[in-house]
Amino acid sequence: MGGKVYIDKQIFSFADNSDGTCKIEACSESQVSSVYDYSTNYCDIHNLYCSDDVCNPIASFETTETDVTPNLGSGGKDPSKCGPSKTTLVEESMQCPGSDSFVHAGVKVTTTASTTCDLVKTEMTSRINGADGWKDPHNGGIYSILSQNAAELKTQRTTNPAKAVGGKVYVDKQVFSFTDNSDGTCKIEACSESQSTSVKDFSTNYCDIHNLYCNDKVCNPIQSFETSETDVTPRFGSGGKDPSKCVPATASIVV
Repeated sequence: MGGKVYIDKQIFSFADNSDGTCKIEACSESQVSSVYDYSTNYCDIHNLYCSDDVCNPIASFETTETDVTPNLGSGGKDPSKCGPSKTTLVEESMQCPGSDSFVHAGVKVTTTASTTCDLVKTEMTSRINGADGWKDPHNGGIYSILSQNAAELKTQRTTNPAKAVGGKVYVDKQVFSFTDNSDGTCKIEACSESQSTSVKDFSTNYCDIHNLYCNDKVCNPIQSFETSETDVTPRFGSGGKDPSKCVPATASIVV
């Protein structure tokens, strides 16, 4: 991620059993601050002796893992994370901006809009550019466009220093991908990630995405169209989906 190198260290201890088998005791630990490792430390161990086709063993032998004990907050045991799979490929099909921080909040959102992708993109870029005086209802966040083409929009949102705690500016980045459906609707796949260390973001990354196409009065749409969020997948420890966090606290909104 971002070309950054992370280090885990392992110790393996071996003892021959009287029945001709080998007992392996192994421990792996990350060398940087981390919370949820998506089974990375487990895979660091597992992939050096596993024998299935994904592991491509040089000399094959059967293994049985009799005990897996993760550190508090680690990802535990999930062999599906240790090699390529159909599930992994599907999850990685949505492009994300990445982050310089290993521990950070983020979310993936899939949405269907009841109009063409051209109109969706026009609405989103208009909001970002402040057309008709549009302002982010989530504490006046400041959006900017990083790049765009016919099927993709890359943005970033910074906190408004006038409203941020201590006037500190935090940055989240987003990638939006657009696909026109045969029924005239538009599929929006979006991913937002915080660029600094964060765990619970109180739905901030979700709001970074949601507020660029939402249609209710608080969102102040320039062009109005209906949207339906069909999937919201937060990173572990993130704040998930709470539309009430995306608007001023005094606003009354039916979601």
